[in-house]
Amino acid sequence: MINIALLGSGKTGSLVVELAREDPGLSVTVFNRRNLPDSPALSCRDAIISFLPEDAFLEYIPLLIESRRPVITGPTIIPLSLRLTRRT
Repeated sequence: MINIALLGSGKTGSLVVELAREDPGLSVTVFNRRNLPDSPALSCRDAIISFLPEDAFLEYIPLLIESRRPVITGPTIIPLSLRLTRRT
């Protein structure tokens, strides 16, 4: 059984939960504004998947480091500072 912590339960996070239900080898615990994660809750997972906007993700970085778990992140809003610009 692979235990995953999912940060964010919006559109993309909800799709991950749906897909995980189809796989008996996956267990997903959702953390959001109503169910805030802490270090023990994250440390006991095999991996953390985050679909948080940049500002929220940045707030979680100390907690993610403390958990010592691999983190997969796909920000749902790409900040202007990271958008690719076309060179002409």
